[in-house]
Amino acid sequence: MADSKADEAAEATADVARKAARGARSAGAEAARVIEDAADEGVAATRRATSPARAPAPSQSTSLSEAIRENPLAAAGVALVTGLVLGRLLR
Repeated sequence: MADSKADEAAEATADVARKAARGARSAGAEAARVIEDAADEGVAATRRATSPARAPAPSQSTSLSEAIRENPLAAAGVALVTGLVLGRLLR
């Protein structure tokens, strides 16, 4: 009789533990979905925020190329000074 009560109690405890484990797995899966959705939204928001900055880049590089073609000696001087300064700083 005591063995059957102990077995019943053990089985009830095991059932509760199984239910808790299923609940934890379910909660973990839900948390993973929420995190994934938040990450996707963050990526989308970053793309929306940076898209205006991407468009002007080609025109700015074109104007820089034109300035270098129009003033090659000045561009070489700027490159030389920049190299010297960076060389000193990185020593």
